[in-house]
Amino acid sequence: MNILIADDDIHIYELIRYYLQKEGFKVLEAKDGDTRKESGTGLGLSIVKKIIDLHEGNITVNTEVNKGTAFHIVLPHV
Repeated sequence: MNILIADDDIHIYELIRYYLQKEGFKVLEAKDGDTRKESGTGLGLSIVKKIIDLHEGNITVNTEVNKGTAFHIVLPHV
């Protein structure tokens, strides 16, 4: 199963990009910039990563300033 979640309104900060890479996410073409007004703890992404790992899947993140962010999830056994 392939799942694509995309948002063309905001981007991920470099700090969150660093966190995603540290937690094992593959971050593609992230760019600098600060237009985001929302905030969060990032805990939800850790939970998502663990669930995906339990299903032997993977997730990639592509983020670009003024273009948005896309999460692509692959679950091979679903």
